[in-house]
Amino acid sequence: MDLPSDPRLYQVGTEFASKWIKMFSAGDEKGCFSGLTHAMEEGKFKFYSPLVNKPYSKKIGYVPILMSVTKVLKGLHYVGAFVGTDKAANKAKVVLHFNAMVTKDGKELKADGVDIFEVDGNTGKATQLMVMVRPFGVTIGLRDGMGAMIEAFKNGKAPKL
Repeated sequence: MDLPSDPRLYQVGTEFASKWIKMFSAGDEKGCFSGLTHAMEEGKFKFYSPLVNKPYSKKIGYVPILMSVTKVLKGLHYVGAFVGTDKAANKAKVVLHFNAMVTKDGKELKADGVDIFEVDGNTGKATQLMVMVRPFGVTIGLRDGMGAMIEAFKNGKAPKL
């Protein structure tokens, strides 16, 4: 299959990937999360969780999840990046491959996953993030850990960053 390529969109995707990886690799969680919402297209962003069927489209729904994920996906680090373009939609497609550790039933399991972004070609901001993780035991550990974090947010006890 011959995919159309657009050098400008490729550059947009490459710059987005670099900023996102740097944000999560800086070791400064407060700085990371202050930049988190600036990387997303306000009012257009959708977050597809590996645990929920419907996307989160409101900041009130996805920001607490994204703020908590590094507490559950311990040692999250990116090991690969792939960038493509969709000229017709004026979007860059960015796939970031990550590894992390997740606790399930008292055991540490290695998580392998991808963050799949659509990035607006004009603003350079993400309009969509879909996360996929494997293996199945990691998904269950992620569900359990994130469930506890979400309950903490609901009860006004956000995790310390």
